[in-house]
Amino acid sequence: MPLVGSVAGSAPSLLASEEYDPVDYIARLAPIPLMLLHGTADPVIPIAHSRLLYARAGSPKELVVLEGGGHIEAFSRFLPQTRPIVLRFLQEALSGKPAIQDGIITVSP
Repeated sequence: MPLVGSVAGSAPSLLASEEYDPVDYIARLAPIPLMLLHGTADPVIPIAHSRLLYARAGSPKELVVLEGGGHIEAFSRFLPQTRPIVLRFLQEALSGKPAIQDGIITVSP
């Protein structure tokens, strides 16, 4: 399933094309640390997209799953849960000796 060009099973987007589908490029980011945050109830972009990107990405990588989270709620409704996770990730990533372990973190509101 292409990640660019369609949204939640809708018609292809007029603003994006599959030419730059992130699934085709994400592995190239490694060894740069990657964090994905995604809500399970996102009505715009299905969480399956982040799960696929996580699967294709090289290490180090983390996927933060927001149980019941909608689109862009990581830093609003879920801020008390995501803030320490993101700060820890950034601290480790910027330390020069990343200790980030691949994994999926699930948080609830």
